Amino acid sequence: MSLDSNESISRIRYYPLVSSTYFVEGIASILTSAFLPVYLIVFVGLDVVTVAVYSTIAFIPWLGKPIWGFVSDKYSITLFGRNLRRRPYIVLGSVLNFALLPLLVIIDPLNGLLYVTVWFFQNLGWSMLDTCVDALSVENETTKRNLLSMVLWIGSYLGTLFAGFVIGSILMAGNFVSGFIIGALVSTITILFVVFAPEREVDKAQSVTSDDIKEFFSKDNLKDIFSNQRFVIWGLIFAAFYNIDSGLTDFFFEPWMVQKFGATIYQVGAFAAVTSIFAIIGAVVGWLFGEKIRQVGQKKVISFALLCFALGYALTAFVNTLTELYYVWVFIFLAVGFGRVAQIAIFMDITKPKIAGVMFAFYMAFLNIGTFIGRGLAGVVVPALGMEGTFFLVALFMLLLIIPVNLIDTEAARQVYLEGSITPP
Repeated sequence: MSLDSNESISRIRYYPLVSSTYFVEGIASILTSAFLPVYLIVFVGLDVVTVAVYSTIAFIPWLGKPIWGFVSDKYSITLFGRNLRRRPYIVLGSVLNFALLPLLVIIDPLNGLLYVTVWFFQNLGWSMLDTCVDALSVENETTKRNLLSMVLWIGSYLGTLFAGFVIGSILMAGNFVSGFIIGALVSTITILFVVFAPEREVDKAQSVTSDDIKEFFSKDNLKDIFSNQRFVIWGLIFAAFYNIDSGLTDFFFEPWMVQKFGATIYQVGAFAAVTSIFAIIGAVVGWLFGEKIRQVGQKKVISFALLCFALGYALTAFVNTLTELYYVWVFIFLAVGFGRVAQIAIFMDITKPKIAGVMFAFYMAFLNIGTFIGRGLAGVVVPALGMEGTFFLVALFMLLLIIPVNLIDTEAARQVYLEGSITPP
């Protein structure tokens, strides 16, 4: 089934399914990037360098998202008696994600090789799930991209909200295993997406071929792309460093809250949940003003968000109480929700539906580079500068990114990918 026919009814059914899948991803996100760091650093007593190495290795599957995009584009699998390209991989990714999540607090983290291997494959499943849901979303929704972007992010933040309050309450009792098991069980909600999500059945004639993929990466096409430095050079610089803030701070922010303010594990979860509420508000505002954003320009909106990020991180270095931290991060997450809608919509705009898996995953993989670099640098930066100094460094990165984002030529990129031609820069 496609959303081209009976469009309004299809969206009523389809959007909640997409949102519920991102709800699961929000749960996985807070479990592994908020609660797990507290468990490893505060409860187990691992040092910053060890945690940085573990998290960097475990994150590698996210750099390989184009692989899952390519595989699901090209190789369909029979599921429910139908030949499908996305949902079979969503099943596999979901199973890996929810089956391995509890093991992260069951296996001894001091058993480094085994622990990192389990964490690696949990991320492998999660990235596969994320890639194939994104691809199916881009294929089905060809018009209301800002609305779809908002639906995706709201689902993710609702998952964070649930995990922050509900699972945070369980962890407060000191039972990390029970909390992670419940998070994993709730993650099986992706079965609803697998069973009910609309997906057009394909046969070999309709499936993406090697020639389709080669067309995207053809010599002439790449030549046109790389001749436009305002797209490739600045675009890749922006993408590669956009998420460096999360890479540098994700695994050390929550332990810093515990150590500096004496925050409990429940307060850590509540903090993530409350800030997610304001991210949802920001995402809704981004959608409501979608047309205005397009008139003003997606790049200007992202630039404004980056400015807010920089100001927020700089102010974080000066906070003295948990209440002050709330005020600053509510401000940051309003900008996060607002800016992400514009960011995702840009990449959707320049994605060809037939090879949506590999193209959209290609863009998103570059966004993951910043997180990967940040996690690697954190092992050096955090011990050397402390969290306060790290916040100032991140603020500087956010300010500098305003330059490349405004030099990206999205119109030229759209012509290359969608029309097969390019205008001179």
